[in-house]
Amino acid sequence: MASGSAPIDLDTPSPRPAQAKRRRVHCDGSASEDDDGLPRVGEARRIFRSHLFRCLCKGNLAEARKVDATLYGMSGPEKVSVVTVRCTSYSCRRTYGPHFYIDRSVKINTLPDVDVAEEAIFLSPKIGFTVNYLRYHMLLEFRALASARAALDVYSRVCDIEHCSGGGHFRDVHGSSIMYFIALSEYPPHDFCCDGHAKAHVKCDSLDKKHPGKPRANGKRKPYGYGWFMAVDPRTLRVLGVSCLDQPEGDEVMDGILTRLLPKYPLLDGIVLDRACAFLPHAKRTREFAQVGYWCVDYFHGAKHSDQCPCNPHYVRRLARRFANVNTSAAEQVFTWFRQYARVC
Repeated sequence: MASGSAPIDLDTPSPRPAQAKRRRVHCDGSASEDDDGLPRVGEARRIFRSHLFRCLCKGNLAEARKVDATLYGMSGPEKVSVVTVRCTSYSCRRTYGPHFYIDRSVKINTLPDVDVAEEAIFLSPKIGFTVNYLRYHMLLEFRALASARAALDVYSRVCDIEHCSGGGHFRDVHGSSIMYFIALSEYPPHDFCCDGHAKAHVKCDSLDKKHPGKPRANGKRKPYGYGWFMAVDPRTLRVLGVSCLDQPEGDEVMDGILTRLLPKYPLLDGIVLDRACAFLPHAKRTREFAQVGYWCVDYFHGAKHSDQCPCNPHYVRRLARRFANVNTSAAEQVFTWFRQYARVC
């Protein structure tokens, strides 16, 4: 140390370095500089992780890695950290984000409703939106017809952020997050009705499938599939899941619908299906379907089933009590909306 110099106090914090400013444009055309939303020296970033502590396989979840993310809100972007967790079971090893998990490169929702999210919703490990932001833009999108591109342009101009310069990924996550928020805001279903709809089918010249019934006079096979298979909420008539039938309706199609929907709706315990009695043995052997305690045939088809059918609500008292106030023909009613749409499929 040079003579005459002041001693260095290690307990005194270093002066905060100069931070970058962002330019904020106001409604009257004036502009001002504001902070960039980055954490200052000595300030820790907020951390977001999954609200789950156990995997679907009942294994424990351990921290996998920490990712730098951007949280978009009404006051501007904020730099936060997202912690991804992973199942400790070697037979599973499923990875969880804050509000989703990844299975076979597909993201599946883990939020039962908006209240669990509390402050923010993440559909990507690197981009999230606050609940107030999503609620505001949900109303703006359907009342003022504001697109995701318009939200990107305004947000990038007001906050002057380079993260929105590309815009493609932001627009995709922005639009998906709004629809995700709308779905979570609705009342979660406790049951749904499933059925296939052959009138709404996808026409394709490359399809060469054999269909039942009288063949065409020219001998050619009909160039379309077997229709759509839909799961419908009987209270709101909202379509919860759709599967394009590349093969006739069977256990494999129903298995795929349930595998996608049951993790999203943990309160769901009743399913109405016109062939529930044929699917019931397979459902009892499948561990993932254990949360469903009531398998029922709709009242219309149940009139033709025998009194020995375990899924007939006309003879099984527990099913009659469970589905007493449920519209078991909801799927057929929704299919009527697609009759005109079927011509353009």
